[in-house]
Amino acid sequence: MPLEKMLARVQKHHPGDSYLLVKKAYEFAESAHRGQVRKSGEPYFIHPVSVASILTELMIDAPTIAAGFLHDTVEDCQCVSL
Repeated sequence: MPLEKMLARVQKHHPGDSYLLVKKAYEFAESAHRGQVRKSGEPYFIHPVSVASILTELMIDAPTIAAGFLHDTVEDCQCVSL
């Protein structure tokens, strides 16, 4: 699902500025995963986008959708630590 469509759905089901959290999570995760590819050669970022898309379709809250984008950054990206 394209980011614009995802943000529109978040706004529709969760009025207010919660879509901004989702947008920031997308931007951070995209940057953190930039240059990472799967063994197949496809960009790794496809996976977090797929997870967040499923959560959006299920009308889950914005923080959980954001977590869908971010869930692999801690284990797969040098720029993130807890």
